Amino acid sequence: MSKKIKISGIIFLLFVSALILWMSFAIEENNVNKIKSVKIKGNYYLTQNDYLNFAFLNNKNRLKNLTLNIICDRLLKHPYIKTVDAKYSGNGVVEVELKEKKFEAFIINKDQMFLLTDNICLIPNISNLKYSDLPIITNISAGKELKRFAILKNNVQIKKSLRIIMAMKLLSREFYSDLSEIDFSNGQNILLRFSSKDYPVVIGENDEVTRVVYLYKLWNSLKDKKHNDFIDYIDLRYSKKIYIGITEGIES
Repeated sequence: MSKKIKISGIIFLLFVSALILWMSFAIEENNVNKIKSVKIKGNYYLTQNDYLNFAFLNNKNRLKNLTLNIICDRLLKHPYIKTVDAKYSGNGVVEVELKEKKFEAFIINKDQMFLLTDNICLIPNISNLKYSDLPIITNISAGKELKRFAILKNNVQIKKSLRIIMAMKLLSREFYSDLSEIDFSNGQNILLRFSSKDYPVVIGENDEVTRVVYLYKLWNSLKDKKHNDFIDYIDLRYSKKIYIGITEGIES
């Protein structure tokens, strides 16, 4: 008798499992037939249309045979996207919540241009960003051509760039936002350039965070645009000393 009960229980469980599996396929198939549009949330760097065009999700006729998994897979192929979550919201609409990779800077090396992520990975710059206030890192002495999706954790200059960027963010958002370029001068000196300044700031090759703090202490005094008329450069290479180069021909 107990054996019959066990067998009946197993058969019942198999039946329920098969029913659940069938229902999941039926729901998925139902979703396929109803998909008419895809809406994207969580995008910052690119527009919704940029991502939909990349993933071939902008044509209603191409959506009818797709599943949620296919939609996610296509979007994840975009190098700017980190994670994707899609759900069917009814009325023929699929809602996609995506998370983009965090970019810290552009890198220009010879004729190459990349985006640098917060985990020091090089992402190919394939689309114009909606917000391009990221600083540019130039003239690094990489020694060889940089490769797409390379991890540059052993590159000293890239590490210094990120330390400079992080220090500026911590000190002041306005201070960081004004930074336009970190120029490594092919291994000679680190030059900082700012959107509101016509002159470079030389910080040398070492103790870059300390020198950024020194510069920040001067920052409010340098906000007057009249300083652009007579300052040629600011030199912070020497310990506890600040040198300001004056443009030739300007009277004291």
